[in-house]
Amino acid sequence: MMNTTLLFLLFIKGVLVGLMVSAPVGPVGVLCIRRTLSGRYGLSIVTGLGAAVADAVYAAIAGFSLVSIAEFMSQYNFYLRIFGGSLVVWIGFSIFRTPFKQVSIKTFGTETFLQGFTSAFLVTISNPIVLIVFASVFTALGISPAEDSLSQGFSLVGGVLVGATGWWVALSMIMFLIHHKVSSEHLFWINRISGVMLLGFGGYMLLSVVIR
Repeated sequence: MMNTTLLFLLFIKGVLVGLMVSAPVGPVGVLCIRRTLSGRYGLSIVTGLGAAVADAVYAAIAGFSLVSIAEFMSQYNFYLRIFGGSLVVWIGFSIFRTPFKQVSIKTFGTETFLQGFTSAFLVTISNPIVLIVFASVFTALGISPAEDSLSQGFSLVGGVLVGATGWWVALSMIMFLIHHKVSSEHLFWINRISGVMLLGFGGYMLLSVVIR
């Protein structure tokens, strides 16, 4: 009974951590909002799922104390952040240069769910700082490494995945509920602002590699 209660509490803590880590608006959040307002609701949710899975991977590394993987992430931190920053800059530039007349559901019709999932996963997983965030949050919540118990580790990571996924689904649903109020002119400016924000995120990621 005690073991079941402990697993449930770890799961709930994982859900809260997943929500906390996912909530701040970042590159993936901008992509989700833009894709929802452009009519690709399924693509938006899959995009968020890609980020949620990447978060779960980092949660597993922190929760299971997978030292060798953490060291790999640390060792190749420079290259990962260069890759992630470049990817975000490329996505931002592609969005910004999309002509006004092409900003519609047809524009996103060529993007598959796999592409949406992969792009979000790569953007998130290429930022090793997320690992530090998870380690810090776990410590703050009094969650000790679960390396001695697979069931505890899976409960924690499962909670993170559920919490993060819940956030992205909620964000997509909120955007879906207000999308009818967005005109084509609004969508044009959302397109431009999204592109600038993503360029800013990518630029920050690249600059953070040089300026420490």
